[in-house]
Amino acid sequence: MMWNWLVSNLAIGATIVLYDGNPFYPKFKSNVGYD
Repeated sequence: MMWNWLVSNLAIGATIVLYDGNPFYPKFKSNVGYD
């Protein structure tokens, strides 16, 4: 699915940013209410 989005964005001249990882890295559990 992501391949289709990436190719479509390139076709319209958009900039693509791929992020691989956890945006809440240091404290994921505390950010979602778990302790």
